[in-house]
Amino acid sequence: DLARKVRFNSNFDLFQSPAANWRDTLFCQALPDPPEPEELPAAVRGVLLEYGDAVRQLAVRVLELVSEAMGLAPDRLEKMGCADGLSVDDMAGLQVLVDDDGEKRAVWADVPPVPGALVINVGDLLQLVSNGRLKSVEHRVVANRS
Repeated sequence: DLARKVRFNSNFDLFQSPAANWRDTLFCQALPDPPEPEELPAAVRGVLLEYGDAVRQLAVRVLELVSEAMGLAPDRLEKMGCADGLSVDDMAGLQVLVDDDGEKRAVWADVPPVPGALVINVGDLLQLVSNGRLKSVEHRVVANRS
């Protein structure tokens, strides 16, 4: 059930793939609304709830710093709902427009994912909430090519 905040599964192609690659996955949607503690496996319940709280606190702190840098009240962006995140994975998809030589021959360059990294992609959000005082890089998201 994809609507559940906590899901467990094993690889779906174990008996069809050319090589056995056993993989168990625990998916937990911790933000913006964490699951009920009883939905989490007891073995990881404490650490997952603690991790979710720490990530939320980090997101709020980053937004406070950005708000202050724009001359706003520290809680302004959080009150606008900017702390609500989206899921990302280790699949590439983000590209930025790069013009190394200034000759107007810009090319789209992949931004490679870094496994296990925290990604904060504000896109055009800072340009929007700052009324253009902060500029966003020209970017796009492309579908998986494989």
